[in-house]
Formats: sequence, C-alpha cells, structure tokens
Amino acid sequence: MTPSLVSLLAQLDNAKSRLDAKLPLPRYTASSLREKLNLDWIYHSNALAGNSHTLRETKVVLEGIAVGGKKIAEPLDILCHRNAIHYIENRVAQNIPLTAQTLEDLHHILQTFDHKTRTKTPAAEKIRDLLAQRDTLCDTLPVVHPLIRAAHWHALFIRQSPFPGDNGRLARLLLNYDLLLAGYPAAIIFCTEKPQYIAALKQAATSCDALAILIANATLRTLHTMLALLGPSDPALSSSSSSQSAKP
Repeated sequence: MTPSLVSLLAQLDNAKSRLDAKLPLPRYTASSLREKLNLDWIYHSNALAGNSHTLRETKVVLEGIAVGGKKIAEPLDILCHRNAIHYIENRVAQNIPLTAQTLEDLHHILQTFDHKTRTKTPAAEKIRDLLAQRDTLCDTLPVVHPLIRAAHWHALFIRQSPFPGDNGRLARLLLNYDLLLAGYPAAIIFCTEKPQYIAALKQAATSCDALAILIANATLRTLHTMLALLGPSDPALSSSSSSQSAKP
C-alpha cells in the first residue's frame, strides 16, 4: 500500500471510532441520517450509470411524484435502487454474509420493480465461481482491512461483469454490502468523480491502491457527514479534511 492509503485508512478508522462512541443513535436521528445518505447513494450511483435525474428530482421520485421529460426507465431505476438498499439493510441487520442467492436477488431487485418476474441471470455455477474467486482473492491479500478487501472485490466484479448490461450499480451495492457488514457506512462515490473512478478501475488490473483511495475517501466523507450532523463542530473533521483528497 502507498503511504497515502495507509494514512487514509488510519483517518477512516479514527472517524469510525468517533462515530461508534455516539451509538446507538436516537431513532429520529438515525432515521434522518438514513434518509439523507440513502438519497445521496441512490442519486450518485444512478447518475454514474447515466440517469439524468438531479438530486432534487431523485428526491421527488422517491416521494412518489413523477418528473416530466424523463425516460420511463429512469424513475424505475431510482425506485428499484431504493428497494435494493432496503434489502441490503435488512440482511446487514441480521449479519447475513453475501451468498450467490443474495447476489442474484439484488440483481433481480434492481431490474424488476414489481418483483414478480425474474430476468435472465447467469448460471448459478458462474455466480458461485465468481464468489469463490472473491474468497480466494481476499485470502491472498497481505492486508485484511475490510476496505481493502471490498475494493478488490469491487474491481473483480466490475472486471467479470456477470450480468447483461450495466453492472456498475450492482457492483457499488455489493461494495457497500461488505462495508456495512464490517461496521462502516456506505462509500458514496460522487458522479463528479466519474473520471477518477473509471481511471482507478482500469488501474485495478495491476494495483487496487487508486481504487481503494477513492473508496476510502468516499467512506470518510460519509463518516464526516454523519459526525457533522450529530453534534457540535468536531475539530478533527477540519484537521483531516485536507487529507481526503489524498492521491496514490
């Protein structure tokens, strides 16, 4: 790992410790945070995949109001993504690890708003083989930090792209499934970071450091958002904010 990545992981774990010290959150506070972060997650992940809804329009769609002048599939993508996040939250609450069935379920939820008919998916053996590759890869990593493992899995899934069409939204859901299971908040990669994201995914064929830095910055940004909303200004936030732009 590069020194900047090592430093970033230390900042990440420090911020996580500060957040953990504030848990459990009051129900209303937790609900408000969840609503804000899920909106950001849905908007940015869909925008990375080409959805034309703005953040405000995404919020309107989630409230059940149609936005004129959009392709019919775009609001459905937003609603399906919300359903997929709810599915993940339920599984994480029960501490259920990722399985082939979970992966197929998430793909189905993203593709089918009414959840009644399943779209065609790869053979079960292919999905099981992909998860076996994931386990083998993670077992060989010299660093066992959850974010590093999640970054390598994200790169592997994007490289394999087992489903027809865009696999990016599902890949980012799976990335955050791992992070949430490990006790971290979601890594919300901003749509404005798309060039850096694409470049990091290309570099991941030889080194995942750039991708891990991007994901770590995204996770740290979420942590800082949560901490800032939970109480008085935290001096540690401003002192570490300049480090969030660390480069590999």
